[in-house]
Amino acid sequence: MKKNQPAKPPQRPKGLTIVSLVLIVWGLLSILVAVFTLLLWLGDIQSPGWLLPETRTLIVIEILINFFTLCVGCILLVTAYGLWTRKRWSYKIGRAVVLLLIAQVVVFSLWYEPSVWVPLFVVLGVLFWTYLRKPHVRKYFRAR
Repeated sequence: MKKNQPAKPPQRPKGLTIVSLVLIVWGLLSILVAVFTLLLWLGDIQSPGWLLPETRTLIVIEILINFFTLCVGCILLVTAYGLWTRKRWSYKIGRAVVLLLIAQVVVFSLWYEPSVWVPLFVVLGVLFWTYLRKPHVRKYFRAR
């Protein structure tokens, strides 16, 4: 290699592409679910049932869960963008976000009816977290 030629940037690991795309899809779905559910619950606030204390508590909890889901969806999109464009901050946040995804699935399964999909999503989150800790992925983000 000649001295005047710039070094070739390392190629993005294929697994990182998959993780980024899944985070984008998961983030968009989280935002859509949260927005539509929030709109439904905010419409219920105007109903006469809102005056009952037990109904009010349930609606407030529902709104908080969906606000959490909306925030998680936005964080997922930002993290996916960072992973895709090879930002150093996204590597650190990406590992934490995967744990946040597992928390989101657990909250949903505790509040709503538990689903057979919950273990699958938890395993998927653990696999993503393990993948992001692999040496070649770390090296990809450090090679800037």
